[in-house]
Amino acid sequence: MLCSSEEEIAISESEFENYLNDLLKHTSGVGKDTQSRGLREKGIDFGPRGSSAQYTVETIESLKGSDVNELFVWPWMGIVAKIHAEWKDGQYVWEGSSRLSEDLTQRGFNPVWVHPLSNQKGHSGYAMVEFNGDCSGFSNALMFEKSYEANHKGKRDYYTAENIGDDLYGWVARSDDFDSNGVVGRHLQKTGDLKIFSEIEAEEKRKTNKLLSNLKEIECKYNKISISLTKLMTQKDEMHKTYNKGMHLHPLCFAA
Repeated sequence: MLCSSEEEIAISESEFENYLNDLLKHTSGVGKDTQSRGLREKGIDFGPRGSSAQYTVETIESLKGSDVNELFVWPWMGIVAKIHAEWKDGQYVWEGSSRLSEDLTQRGFNPVWVHPLSNQKGHSGYAMVEFNGDCSGFSNALMFEKSYEANHKGKRDYYTAENIGDDLYGWVARSDDFDSNGVVGRHLQKTGDLKIFSEIEAEEKRKTNKLLSNLKEIECKYNKISISLTKLMTQKDEMHKTYNKGMHLHPLCFAA
């Protein structure tokens, strides 16, 4: 019986090998690549420095002593004031947005971009700095603000100093900036909205919980496939043993 089914066994094993290879590719994709790719597509990094949990703690620490219901412009915006522009061809020109962005990046504030604001005379002397709209972006925005305040170049200094000099001033855009008249207020009303930090934090928690739920579902599917793969490998070993045993018992059947 084994002699007559030699070709049948060989074909079955070939098909079995192909099936195992396909299954291995699938499980490796589900187990590793799918998870990492899904995380990257959502812009979430669970590394030690980039974790949402750590940024949330840092942000809460930054908010101590502040009104937790304070309205900020979202996406989080920084305002840079007292920018010196050159008078050129009948208007004020400032070409330092890239340099400012690089400087802020080197200082660890990670801006998304720097946008100069213009009026009828050209550059207005203001620039907007946009940060990521998540908890990490909010932390970066507050650190940006505190760095200017530490050098007495914050919002209060800008509006109260008798002589503001030629240095740059910076702060995070809030509701009063949003509601103000002029180029700053118009830009903020056009590009942003007013939110409190807890709204964004709650939304991030919701997204994180959904992501973790999806990962658990993927893990469950991966475990089921792994169990099936183990069973298939066991069956393959048994088939090899049976095949080899048949060759040992009936050597003449396999003679040339």
